[in-house]
Amino acid sequence: MLRIFTTFFLCLPIFSFPQDLVNFQSYSVKDGLSDNRVYNIVQDDRGFIWLGTANGLNFFDGKRFTVFKTSNSEIKEDQIFEIRKGRTHELLLATGHGAILMDTRTGIMKLLTVPAPPGLINMANTVRHIEYTSNDEIILGTNLGAYVIDRNGNLIDSILTDLNSGDVRLKWTHYVRGLASFTNGDVLISTMNGFYMYEHRRKKIIFSNAMKKTAYKELMEFMEDHVPSYIYEINKFDQVFLIDHLAAIDSIYIFDLSQKKVVAKKLPFQVKDYIRWDSRIQFHNDSLISITTARKGYYLFSYDRSLPEINMLSGEHASSLFPQYILQDRSNQFWIATESGFLKEKNNTPRIRNISIKPFILKDSYHQVSALYSTDKRYWVGCYSKESGLLVLDTSFEIIKRIDFIKKPEYKNFVVSIVPWAKDTLLIGTKFGPFFLNIRNYNKGEFTFPGPYKNLSGIIIEKYFRDSKGILWLSGGQTGGVWQIDQKQKSIKHYKPGRTLSDIPLKNAGAFAEDINGDIWMVHWQDGLSRWNRKKELFDTVITQWPVKGLVGFNCSGITRAKEGGFWFFINSYGLVKYDFQNNSFQRIIAISDKADDNTDCLRMIGDRKLWMNLRHSILIYDVENHRLVSLTSKNGLPDEANTGETMYYDSGEQTIAIGFSNAFSLIDINSVETSSSNPKVFICEIKNLITGNLVDFNRPFQLNNKTNDIRVTFAMTDIHHTIPSPEFEYRLTREENWKPVGSDNFLNLNNLPPGSYQLQVRMAGTNTSLPDKPSLVDIRVIPPFHKTIWFYLALLLSVSSLIFLFYRIRKRQILVIQNVRNKISSDLHDDLGSRLTNIRFLSTIGKDKSVSLGEKEQYLKKISEEALASGEALDEIVRNMKIHDEELEDIIARMRHYANSVFDNDSTELKIYVGENIASKKLNLEKRRDLLLAFKEILSNVKKHAGARKVNIQVKTEGECFRLIVQDDGQGFETDLFTDRNGLKNIQSRIRKWKGKVNIISAKRKGTTIDIDLPF
Repeated sequence: MLRIFTTFFLCLPIFSFPQDLVNFQSYSVKDGLSDNRVYNIVQDDRGFIWLGTANGLNFFDGKRFTVFKTSNSEIKEDQIFEIRKGRTHELLLATGHGAILMDTRTGIMKLLTVPAPPGLINMANTVRHIEYTSNDEIILGTNLGAYVIDRNGNLIDSILTDLNSGDVRLKWTHYVRGLASFTNGDVLISTMNGFYMYEHRRKKIIFSNAMKKTAYKELMEFMEDHVPSYIYEINKFDQVFLIDHLAAIDSIYIFDLSQKKVVAKKLPFQVKDYIRWDSRIQFHNDSLISITTARKGYYLFSYDRSLPEINMLSGEHASSLFPQYILQDRSNQFWIATESGFLKEKNNTPRIRNISIKPFILKDSYHQVSALYSTDKRYWVGCYSKESGLLVLDTSFEIIKRIDFIKKPEYKNFVVSIVPWAKDTLLIGTKFGPFFLNIRNYNKGEFTFPGPYKNLSGIIIEKYFRDSKGILWLSGGQTGGVWQIDQKQKSIKHYKPGRTLSDIPLKNAGAFAEDINGDIWMVHWQDGLSRWNRKKELFDTVITQWPVKGLVGFNCSGITRAKEGGFWFFINSYGLVKYDFQNNSFQRIIAISDKADDNTDCLRMIGDRKLWMNLRHSILIYDVENHRLVSLTSKNGLPDEANTGETMYYDSGEQTIAIGFSNAFSLIDINSVETSSSNPKVFICEIKNLITGNLVDFNRPFQLNNKTNDIRVTFAMTDIHHTIPSPEFEYRLTREENWKPVGSDNFLNLNNLPPGSYQLQVRMAGTNTSLPDKPSLVDIRVIPPFHKTIWFYLALLLSVSSLIFLFYRIRKRQILVIQNVRNKISSDLHDDLGSRLTNIRFLSTIGKDKSVSLGEKEQYLKKISEEALASGEALDEIVRNMKIHDEELEDIIARMRHYANSVFDNDSTELKIYVGENIASKKLNLEKRRDLLLAFKEILSNVKKHAGARKVNIQVKTEGECFRLIVQDDGQGFETDLFTDRNGLKNIQSRIRKWKGKVNIISAKRKGTTIDIDLPF
């Protein structure tokens, strides 16, 4: 009865699902898939999986699904009928509304639609099939017709059904039935009206009747002889495979285009029952073909193209499902798209056999498997509970015997360790002391050994280690220290905890390891690490703290030697480290997430390459050569129980690892655990501007505006087979920056980035920088505001320099103007005042002449007085002109009035001067006022000398921003149109026009003269 129950228990998982799906992992909407109707599966250039469903495009990284739909992308209709790989990192999607070109690195999409008459637009853009040509043209097979377009959506050629808009509600059509490309770029098109060929060189779609004189003549003749309803596909050798599903011929035709011959091969099923219009023929490599059926899953065939010949491989697969598409990924594992989700093959799943111990124990309770060992045809299983004791099982895992070591019921069992002592003897460590056990007759005996230690019955043996010299080391429980036993020399020594060199500086040893010098290293989770020196036979080293800042406590009780020197440790809540204390080299190789942070003293190096770690929540296997980490959990087939963290036994003969659990133990075939590939890589999948909502093209370095520099970066790890159940990530923005944790999320937000250049790097957390895996990176530049750019500073420098130069030029010009004025003043002093002084001297000399009469002398004295007075006035005028500041009009007008009175003071000319209002606030600069006064003097001088006027009227006023001077006389006048060589009028005009002023002269013979001057301030 017990044998029957055990057999039923072990086989129970097998009967819980269809036999042909045992090796598949299923995914559906409950796992995050957007819809269970999966039409197509594609693996992109980076290794990720894309699925076309009836409700969106799905991106799968092995752990989570990212869905692209009308609500969050350029997709206009959520049905994704077909997916094709295009250029590098590009997918072409056939959707219910047009085709989509998608960059798989950035998620950026481009919608392609075709024109159609009103009422037929939806049918024309319901794309069922899609194909590329060698010219990078795209062929769309839609409900209305076949369209050839370029990458920009421009129409090249098309063929359409004869439907019109009035037929849409009355008739339904699926016009294009299939597309397939030849190696030369031509595309075979199957329609409701027969077969067409798109000839890419002529850019024309040609009906089959028109191809009788082409290379496709024999193919077209063969296809016309049969009902034109084929399921077909073309391989890379231009061999066309066809199944006529309407004629129900139970054969597959293979037409070799190069040899122009056809071969028919019998199929192992009836076409009428298995094949329909949506069945597929697919080529997975040069020698493997799959055919999906409508009723019985799919079939695999081997293929020899030289014969040609096909042979079925191992019958039908997934017979309970309706496969739509089959993908063989780069690991040669199959993915099956079905109408009820998709399946992922588990070919590389480790071979695990779980053995429950509950059927072998009378009382149902908690039984922790604490020790495991195997001898020829027997397994020895120690359990830490009252009822279990030591179980002896055969190779079929049927119980042979259950052994109790303590007769008193309250003390029996509680096995802690199983130590191989001799060829026929095991040393069994229990909670209440060790016992010898003869494996042949199961006789038990107390643990005795020659030497000073007579009573060994009370020690608790938790761990054991046999070194390269054959010495057995036993670790006592609690504060029991360690025992050193030389069975050959029959000597035993106990190292008790203490402070002397002959004592062990640890309470006990949680694990042992031997270095290349033969010294024995022991570790205790709390007390640290100590070395027993074999030559000195004492403990000469103790290490109580890790050389890492912020890592408090030792928290480690597992150790194993590294091949190239140093040791491997697993530190609780920190991860796997490699430490060589002689070189002071400390590296964290793997960081463990919080879900697997329990301590372990079970580190086992198998074959100098695979390091096995038994944690409470998982089994970790680290490949020290290619740095790949594999995690095994209940999802991989382990019991859904807590691991017994101290139990791991390696059977070198069977090449298995035995792991203890609560109520069970597992045997794992170490060769079935695949660690040959590198660590899963992390790729940036999408960068979205959170302010504008636009996706960023990061295929090349990109720029962000300083006002819109909030972005979300989405990334994924190429772990489509889910070898790491809880990956965590980290990132940095520059190579000099420390890595920052992201956690288990697959995105991070970067907000308000300061201006500058960045190189965003993302990788799996815990990856050491010395390892070969490179992080995913992208170059970002945040453009600073203009006032912080070098161009702003250059413009500012240029502006300041220009202002300084302008100031210099103005100042220089002012200095030159002043210098010119001074030169003119100097000339005036020389010409005017000098000539008058010369006249005074001459007159005074004449006045002294005795021959001159008294009357004449009085005349000379009067002229001397006049010359002196005029010299003083000239001197005053020169002094006033030397003032460089602007002069008010009141002062200028006073000078003009004074000069005018002096000119006409001694004759009969009637002089009137009119001064306007509001002139007190106006000023003229030095040069302008000098030109005005000189022009005024020239005008009055001409009136005095030439006009013979009886009346002279002078008007001075302001009009707007101009000073206006009007001099009017009633003299002889002159003809203004006649040429004159006099310079007086020319000088007046040149002086005023220099300041953009106006001079208007009105005169005629015997009608007087009026001179009107407008001078801007």
